[in-house]
Amino acid sequence: MDIDSDVLDFLSPDRHTSNQEDDAVHIYFGLIDTLYGLITTNHQNILCNFCSTLDFQSLFHPSEFVREHFHIYASPSIPSCPFCRLVARTLFDDPVVDLRRLQQAHGNAVVRYEIAQEKLGSTGICRLWVSIKIGDVPLGSTLRRAHGIQMLAEEELKGRRVGKTQADLQIMKRWMKECERLHCCDVGTLDKDSHIRVIDVERGCIVDAPEGCRYLALSYVWGRAKTLQLTKATYPQLTQDGGLSTQVPATARDAMHLVKMLGEKYLWVDALCIIQDDKADTSIQISKMDTIYCCAILTIVAAAGNDANAGLPGVHPRSRWIQQVIGEVNGMDLISVQRPYLQALMKSTWSTRGWTFQEKILSARRLIFSDYQVFYQCDHTTWCEDTIFEFDDPSPYHEDPRWPSALAPFGRYMNLVEEYSWRTLSFEKDALDAFTGIFNILKPDLGEFIFGLPETAFHAALLWHFRFGEPAVRRMESNTPNGEVLVLHFPSWSWAGWKNRIEYQRLPVPLDICVTSEVVFHHWNSDGCIHTIPGIGHASTDVEDKMRAHLHHTKSSPDRYPTYLYFFAPSAHFLVDREPLPDQDPEFEPKFFAVRTISGHEATMIPLDGCWRAEKPDFLEFVGVSREAAWVNALLVEWSGDTAYRVCVTKFEQEMWRGAAPTSRFVVLG
Repeated sequence: MDIDSDVLDFLSPDRHTSNQEDDAVHIYFGLIDTLYGLITTNHQNILCNFCSTLDFQSLFHPSEFVREHFHIYASPSIPSCPFCRLVARTLFDDPVVDLRRLQQAHGNAVVRYEIAQEKLGSTGICRLWVSIKIGDVPLGSTLRRAHGIQMLAEEELKGRRVGKTQADLQIMKRWMKECERLHCCDVGTLDKDSHIRVIDVERGCIVDAPEGCRYLALSYVWGRAKTLQLTKATYPQLTQDGGLSTQVPATARDAMHLVKMLGEKYLWVDALCIIQDDKADTSIQISKMDTIYCCAILTIVAAAGNDANAGLPGVHPRSRWIQQVIGEVNGMDLISVQRPYLQALMKSTWSTRGWTFQEKILSARRLIFSDYQVFYQCDHTTWCEDTIFEFDDPSPYHEDPRWPSALAPFGRYMNLVEEYSWRTLSFEKDALDAFTGIFNILKPDLGEFIFGLPETAFHAALLWHFRFGEPAVRRMESNTPNGEVLVLHFPSWSWAGWKNRIEYQRLPVPLDICVTSEVVFHHWNSDGCIHTIPGIGHASTDVEDKMRAHLHHTKSSPDRYPTYLYFFAPSAHFLVDREPLPDQDPEFEPKFFAVRTISGHEATMIPLDGCWRAEKPDFLEFVGVSREAAWVNALLVEWSGDTAYRVCVTKFEQEMWRGAAPTSRFVVLG
């Protein structure tokens, strides 16, 4: 059967965008199914010369990896070989994978499918992952386990059919039941002092959560959608039976429906359970984020879409469209693989937002609705719709996103801060609020937090640095929901004061153990009292006198200055090169500059913005804040009036540091 090129062009996925109506997408895939069905019935399903040499039993259930990678030459037309056809169809719904255009764009280069085996669990069952090579160059968009093939059977670690337009509610119920029966997930219980509100999905209104009640929580992206919110004005209506019958955004509405279908009664949704225009209530509820998510029996994650109206794909009929490719090769039933957990969430908006980070970390169990399939994840396993993983704990794709048990408390803190710093916020003022639940969980081990830094490991926590390759950007102001611009007062010494992704240095000895300090930091508490963060030394009455003098000089009250650190510390000046070190990418900022002693010996190097460096003097000031074996940790600072601000952190060998003749100086670090 010959297929006209115009038909193939019409069926090319880049002719149909995700913005078109669902019906058009359904018709499109229906045409594909019909077309391939015609081809299948019009061919004898004879393997091509290459595929006839393959042992398919060994490919999918090998005693050892005989073939980890192999290639099939791709045809721009639909192949007759059943395995080649299955491979082509697996890639066919990706708009990037258009073989005819790929060949034309690369001078008619040879296009090949690359097949790679992946072993699942300890049984030896394999999946095959398909990518494309143009000549010898892999096509990046088809890598990262986006397109796969596995065996289809009602057996452990094998594929199963997924509902095209609606997820199977019975699978989700079974996941919940099996997890509660088999796993000791750390789910808390609401006590009488919790004082949170929940949605009663049976009555359709907001109620005070009964003590010890079972409830689910929703984790989703607000985006730019205008949504119904609990406010002082809407409170009377939304707390009456049926008050939530209209105007509820799609994601919350779908979640309410799902809770009912799962046989549960209560749901927590931030927009509807926190009085959004009541600062006192908002503050109290934000401080309870750890309680809210830790006590939820399950968190529903809306990982598809960009706002609160995206809904939960698969909850209702015709609310999603999942294309599975099924074929028979040498008597084996094979089926295409949907994207695994990490690949499915990799580019989701939900995975990039600041508030959703702690919601993921704090939730013991998560039911995740993605564009590709539904996942169930707890501390012990990760299950998915398209593969039978329920009998293999932990599943091959399980990655516990919560608390790595092998790490000491400060190690967990570093990991969490680093990952959180990659996230974005709609309102920069939320930089610390969106991490409050995690702070509360870490407090028993690390004590109180001062602008995001744990008091018990404060000197080590100061040693964060910017991820190289990004210009430093202060978090100076924030929009607010009502459109105002708010001036922020996050300190330069805290990672919360910057929009950058940050990192901590990893050492053989834990950072909080090997770092010692002779610097004793003082700061004003929010209640106007002086608080001391001890180092190896003693609190100084001289510092306290200078703190009070600083207030008197600025004619301010202490509650305006909780962001400042006051301390005596060794200060030294070093010569910093005017030109960056050689062999660096000219387009790359910041660049590394050599830091030298007065005699010209290179002591260390630091990343600096080239324009910033050009405006500063030859010698720059470094303030020693701690010691680490034979090294001195120092902050490069710049002064504005009587206040210093952090630029970056670096290390000096103690001999180099002493050679610069450091002198004690009183520092107000803002």
